[in-house]
Amino acid sequence: MTQPAPLIVPSPRLPKQTLLQLVATLSGCQVLWRTDAAPAVPGIAPGTERARIWIRVSSFGEIGVDEERELYNVNTGMNELLNIGQRQFTLSCRAEGFTPQSQIEPYDLLERVRFRMRTATAKAIFAPANLSLRDIPPMISSEMRVDNRMIPFATMDIRWNWVAIWDPNPDNELEGNWIQTVDVNNVVPGTLLNAV
Repeated sequence: MTQPAPLIVPSPRLPKQTLLQLVATLSGCQVLWRTDAAPAVPGIAPGTERARIWIRVSSFGEIGVDEERELYNVNTGMNELLNIGQRQFTLSCRAEGFTPQSQIEPYDLLERVRFRMRTATAKAIFAPANLSLRDIPPMISSEMRVDNRMIPFATMDIRWNWVAIWDPNPDNELEGNWIQTVDVNNVVPGTLLNAV
């Protein structure tokens, strides 16, 4: 008697490129993931702004339980399975100004992002990625000392809701697929143990 093995389900991927594009579009300056290497020339941006924004995901959680749903495919005439889960995450933004002569203060740069977050331009970027804006708490502004000079910075969190959708049966072998079934009446291959 053979039993089907459990399915290895691939995890959904956070739309990082969409978030980078969104913050870069709204701020008009260079935006990097906090895990990226620092650029050789800081503050490369449209215009003359000597500033940049670092972003990273600082918290991530699920809401409720993921569900498996059936969706009718008109091309094949069959139902297909989809896994859907709701997530909430916080995108932390840190704006840095590089010279006292910066054209914009870091808190003004983040305020630019906050103000533009509810525009049609922003929604056209994040809505197709199943993202919805939850809220934006107050920002914090400060400065740090680097090599005997003060660099102003400001931080702001943007809290998001995300509907993660993924295929439980991917075609990509690297993402996972069905594990082969094992005949439980025989010895498990590669071991000295019986499968019973």
